[in-house]
Amino acid sequence: MANARKEDPNHQPLGTFDFLKLPAVWLCWLFFFFSMVAMSGIQSFAPSALFKTYEISVASGNFFLTLLALGTAGGMLFGGYLASRFAAPERTVVICLFVSALMSVIIGAELVSAALIPTLFIVIGIGLGIAAPSRDLMIRSATPQGASGRVYGIVYSGIDLGASVGPLAFGILLDAGRPNWLFLGVAFIQCLIIFTAFRVAGSIPNRPAAAS
Repeated sequence: MANARKEDPNHQPLGTFDFLKLPAVWLCWLFFFFSMVAMSGIQSFAPSALFKTYEISVASGNFFLTLLALGTAGGMLFGGYLASRFAAPERTVVICLFVSALMSVIIGAELVSAALIPTLFIVIGIGLGIAAPSRDLMIRSATPQGASGRVYGIVYSGIDLGASVGPLAFGILLDAGRPNWLFLGVAFIQCLIIFTAFRVAGSIPNRPAAAS
């Protein structure tokens, strides 16, 4: 800390609510908000959307969600290893979310047979899981020193709002007779998350060099 203060002679501790003025905090909030909008949409309506789009039974659709969850769990294990190896976590986040978004587009555009849907769900889950540890490191890097608890309290509130907005927004699409738009919408939101990840990474000052 002494070295940091020497590098920045004008360093002053943040006031109680000064962290709210930092763009990085709200970019992190958007990251979690968009993430939960997409996930809540999948969890709420994927079985119904698959039934209407691919004539896959709702029971099978629920099983596919289980496969997605298992893929996420496995991805997190590998993602933790990657996060410990690379100094630029946003790269891992962006690549994994891009793959997940691509799988969602393939499902939504009806480019595959129903038999391949379980595999795509597993890949989506793995991508989300691998991204999670790097996501948390990226958020932590953007957090001002001494304000972690307050920042995480604000940032994680985006999860709650996203969980409320996602089912409402995607439910409207299903009511409009566009079940495949669920997956296309999820892909679009994941692209927004990728953009947000780049912005968060760009707001992190003095990123430490990777260990050799």
